[in-house]
Amino acid sequence: MWHRDGTVAYGPDIVAGSAHDFVAWTNRLHLQFRFTSQQAMNVVVRIDTDAAVSEPQDHILLVEPLIGEASTIRHAYGRYLDRWSRRDGVWAIDHRQYRPRLRLHRAARGHHQ
Repeated sequence: MWHRDGTVAYGPDIVAGSAHDFVAWTNRLHLQFRFTSQQAMNVVVRIDTDAAVSEPQDHILLVEPLIGEASTIRHAYGRYLDRWSRRDGVWAIDHRQYRPRLRLHRAARGHHQ
C-alpha cells in the first residue's frame, strides 16, 4: 500500500513516522482488542499522470476485552489525506495524513464475541 519510504502523520497523540513503523504499531495495538473493524468510504481520487491524491472517510471500531460482563467500544471517524505516486509502474502511498473528526467511547454490557 505504501512505497518503502512512505510516511504517516496521524497526529501528536496517535503516531507519526515511517509507514513501516505505523504498520508494526497498528498490529501491536489491535492485539489489545477483542474485535476490530475498519471501513473506508466516500473515496475521492484525483490523478495527474504519475501522481494522485485521495481522500477516503474512515470509521474504526475497537472493542476492548470484557471486564466481568462489561466492555468499552471505541468508535473513531476521520479522513485520510493520501499522496500517491506511480514508481516503475507501481502505485503506492507516499504520505498519509489522518484528520480525526469524532471519537466516541461507550460502555457495553452483555456477552459479545
